[in-house]
Amino acid sequence: MDRKLDALRLNAGPALVVGSAPDATLPRGFDGTWSVVTVNASQGRLDGWGVETPTLTVLRNRIMEDEPHQNAVWTLLDGRSTDQLIMLASSRNEAKLRDGVSARGYDAGYISLLSDEQKGAVIHQLTGLIGVSCDLERGVSQGVFAALLALRVGAPAVVVTGVSFSSSDHFYDKWSQRAHLDGDRQVFQRAARRGLPIYAADDRFAEESGLPLWQV
Repeated sequence: MDRKLDALRLNAGPALVVGSAPDATLPRGFDGTWSVVTVNASQGRLDGWGVETPTLTVLRNRIMEDEPHQNAVWTLLDGRSTDQLIMLASSRNEAKLRDGVSARGYDAGYISLLSDEQKGAVIHQLTGLIGVSCDLERGVSQGVFAALLALRVGAPAVVVTGVSFSSSDHFYDKWSQRAHLDGDRQVFQRAARRGLPIYAADDRFAEESGLPLWQV
């Protein structure tokens, strides 16, 4: 797993992690030195932000299944691209997943797979928590994992936007309810207690999550 993660490259500045909740905002001081990390269809948020291609994208397990929510993700990603792609997948067939991504009109310069066990290892390494990687009640969402992943691969600080504990839907699919709330709270509370450099982009999410507010 370390070899896969060590191959990822971020910019010199902080990393902006963009989730799929209805509200997202650019943090203070955002500029071209930052890395931009998107999850699932949150890349659609970048339109109008002056960011054409994310530095890193994380796609959820089951993304290849023919389901309304997964199809809504691919609809937004069609014709777009990312510099680097991490796929959280139970499948070990990397070639099949690569072909599946390409067939859906999405282009990635670098693609690698992480199993649920590898995802859990990253969470444990940074927070000390065990067994919170996939369960719907205690599991961790892609947005929260992406924040930890960005730290793991060298971001000096991570600022989170588009993640909410008070709104349960997605900006691109209001019929799909967000899960993982308990696990996400647990991870961010532990991150704050440990002093990890993970910040909320706005006052509302700082209050909800216990993360410090990003200030410049």
